[in-house]
Amino acid sequence: MVMKDGQIFRIPTLVPATKSDGSCMHLSDKNLCTIHENAPFGCAFFDCGPPPEGLSEAGLRAVMEEWRKCSSLYFLLWHHLNTRGKTQRSPEESRRRMREALEAEAEEQRKIEIAIERLEIMEREQPEQFVRLKKWIESLHDRE
Repeated sequence: MVMKDGQIFRIPTLVPATKSDGSCMHLSDKNLCTIHENAPFGCAFFDCGPPPEGLSEAGLRAVMEEWRKCSSLYFLLWHHLNTRGKTQRSPEESRRRMREALEAEAEEQRKIEIAIERLEIMEREQPEQFVRLKKWIESLHDRE
């Protein structure tokens, strides 16, 4: 999102395709790049660190200039992909999904910590029940 003359708008940009979970389509199951020798433009020329001063603004200006031409290769490629539904979710949507995933992960971690705390209390206050529970869990594990 950018603002010019008090108007907020989005500059249509090309972004790499992703998997349904939002990760790069070229990541393996082990989160390794499967095309390292032929990294996409974004991977080859950008990283997650802060950009050099003015790079983002200069890049957006260049994209906007190409977009205004309506006949530039950039515009034609973007239009071709867009009309075929090859679009990416907005940065706002990606951030919302990431926030929800992090919150869900934190909630799961909180549940694990509560369970561990309860087991520690049981071990101190009800050692016989704790031993029976531990043996039962081990028997389940042995079945696998």
